[in-house]
Amino acid sequence: VKEDIRILISHGADRVLMACCTASTLYDSLPDELRKVSVPVIPPTAKEAARVTKNGIIGVIATTYTAKSSAFESELYARKNVKEVITRPAQELVTLTECGEADGNIKKHTATYLLSLLSPFAELKIDTLILGCTHFHSLEKTVSGMLPGVRVISSAREGAREMSRQTENKGKGETVYIV
Repeated sequence: VKEDIRILISHGADRVLMACCTASTLYDSLPDELRKVSVPVIPPTAKEAARVTKNGIIGVIATTYTAKSSAFESELYARKNVKEVITRPAQELVTLTECGEADGNIKKHTATYLLSLLSPFAELKIDTLILGCTHFHSLEKTVSGMLPGVRVISSAREGAREMSRQTENKGKGETVYIV
């Protein structure tokens, strides 16, 4: 993560969106000079989830590493209206989205996997679910349809919003993409 940020800076970036929840779990361990230019996606995602929850019970689906890190729990429990956070690892969902599974193009295996992953959340009475991997954004509508009445928060969208807030009318006004 450190090297990736340094590469982007060397190519002219003055701010870097850490558009990966797993990478964002490492934000606090970055040297000061890299934290100053980096925008992690976990804090703004947790902030939005805490803002919209009505009953304070929030679910999170994330990569195994992100789930084990408790990064979302730490951010969420720091907010006064969050009562309970239930996190489930969903590593297989990363692979499925990388293979093209997306809203409007869901195979039966993916639908079955999603049902098994999400059905316990309904029983636990969550009213908000965080898509704790930026890959999962491509399945947001499908997930929302499987959890009626639950507000789904995309870490991809919240990270992008935070980056926009932090860079509005600042910097060089250029976007650097390294593929």
